[in-house]
Amino acid sequence: MSVVAPAGPKSLKVAPAKCAMSARGLPALGSQRAHAHVVAALSSHPLGDDSLEDKKPTSEDIPSEVRTAVLDAAESLGSRVTVGDVAARSGVSLPQTERALQAIAMDAGGTLEVTETGELTYVLPRDVGARLAAKSARIRLEPVIQKTQKVMSYVVRVSFGTALLASIALVYTALYLVMNSSNREERSSSRSSFGGGYGGFYMYPTDFLWYWDPYHYERRRMAQLYGEPEPMNFFEAVFSFVFGDGDPNQFSEQSRWELVGRMIRARGGVVTAEQLAPYLNLIGDARSSGRSPLVLEPASGGTVETTVMDEGFVLEVLQRFDGTPEVDDDGNIFYSFPALRTTAGGGAFSSDLQNTPRAFVMRNWKFSEAQPGQLMMAGLLGAANLVGVVLLGGVLSNPTTMAKIMYVYGKNSGPATIISTAAFLYPALIAYAVAFFAVPFLRMMWNARRNAQLDAENEARLEAAAAIANAGPATSSKLQRAEQRSRSAGMDVLSRDRVIFSSEQSSSEWSNN
Repeated sequence: MSVVAPAGPKSLKVAPAKCAMSARGLPALGSQRAHAHVVAALSSHPLGDDSLEDKKPTSEDIPSEVRTAVLDAAESLGSRVTVGDVAARSGVSLPQTERALQAIAMDAGGTLEVTETGELTYVLPRDVGARLAAKSARIRLEPVIQKTQKVMSYVVRVSFGTALLASIALVYTALYLVMNSSNREERSSSRSSFGGGYGGFYMYPTDFLWYWDPYHYERRRMAQLYGEPEPMNFFEAVFSFVFGDGDPNQFSEQSRWELVGRMIRARGGVVTAEQLAPYLNLIGDARSSGRSPLVLEPASGGTVETTVMDEGFVLEVLQRFDGTPEVDDDGNIFYSFPALRTTAGGGAFSSDLQNTPRAFVMRNWKFSEAQPGQLMMAGLLGAANLVGVVLLGGVLSNPTTMAKIMYVYGKNSGPATIISTAAFLYPALIAYAVAFFAVPFLRMMWNARRNAQLDAENEARLEAAAAIANAGPATSSKLQRAEQRSRSAGMDVLSRDRVIFSSEQSSSEWSNN
């Protein structure tokens, strides 16, 4: 008997994982069609067929960021989920979500359930993360590897800022020795202190503790997301002056797709290009030629009519969430996402539409999050270092002066060693002094160009969102038809009373009944 798969991605018709567990006393199956659906599900996927063992995914095969996003979404939904539930909540593509859930269910001992129509739900244990870590040494080591990578990246970043103090100390010590080489008896024994404040800038001994903070970027990024970041200390300010504070949109793509998935689910799985536009890339798309594909025209009563000249910008949404275009008799195009209409009951997302921002807005790149006084002090220190390096270069380039210095101090003396070290490192010193200002200058130029693009993209999305909020008669009619299609299709709720097979029962034993 042939089985016609319900609407939605074919890959969602998967078989339960084979588990060495006893049958759980399911109700008798009075329908041969239901029996055929389950048999088809059990035989059509590698998780249910030993002959396809090499195709079975494991949790180690899933990228860490995808596995984490899927687990977080599943746990937030109550651990009994469909692929559509998790994809809509996490923003992860349907194929990646399905593969991740298969691997997690198999490795963590999850239960897979099949409904009378062959739809599949995943029931994950509450301690799924601990089970995966216990089974896989690689997963257990992932936090250690990530921490090591952050520490190494931190060491590289902070080394540039730390070198400023080292360079100033070496350069001005060498200059001091050079200037006093002609009169050793009258050399000053005074020592300079390093401290105090200028323009709100202070350096305390506790500032050196920042050296042991490899989570500098991550900590500040979280602070930016949830409020104003705390004031920087000395080393943070110097490093921020040179390299900035990292990408302000580090998690933007993940956030974007989470919003898109939730919006589609909240609208019942049927949307229009106008409703997707406030969350997508309209200007930077390769097909856009730098212009928005939306034409906004004023209508009566202060409303706006939206005309979509090219709906190609929705293709990435269709690919990610397995959507299909539908055209009504008037030529209106709607996009249906059957997989996102299938839910285990915990993913109704009834309040998500109200909590979803009306548009996706990306942050502009800032030169630095440091305070103006801190930036001024960083610039002054850099300028002092550059001037000192240039002066030292004039001395080191004079053979007569160098010979006199070696004669006065003695070739193997401490002062002579310091001056020789400065001469040896001079190419690196001058390169560092120039780069200290060249890097911020180039970064400032790049920020200006990138921010212009971000402003254009944000403006296009905000205009699209405003057009939806003030839709004219024609646009409103199209949106109402999309809502009618959503209500007509309805949500496919896979409640427990629809389950006719569970992987708590041996699949081979059941299929032979």
